[in-house]
Amino acid sequence: MGIMPSFRFELRCEGRVAGIDEVGRGPLAGPVVAAAAVIDRTRAARKLLRMIDDSKKLTLEQREEAYEAMIA
Repeated sequence: MGIMPSFRFELRCEGRVAGIDEVGRGPLAGPVVAAAAVIDRTRAARKLLRMIDDSKKLTLEQREEAYEAMIA
């Protein structure tokens, strides 16, 4: 597992901050999907915050667990 995000940069920003991620090979090699999420870090479970560093580092089961935690 990666290092827990520190949110140092985000704490300097006013208002909401969105995290983004993409998957795919690009428009020349195939489809691409991108998504953004705004998570209230004061209400999010600590385990979720550790998981949101990079979805590509997570197993399918961990990604599903993170998704369930985000929509709860």
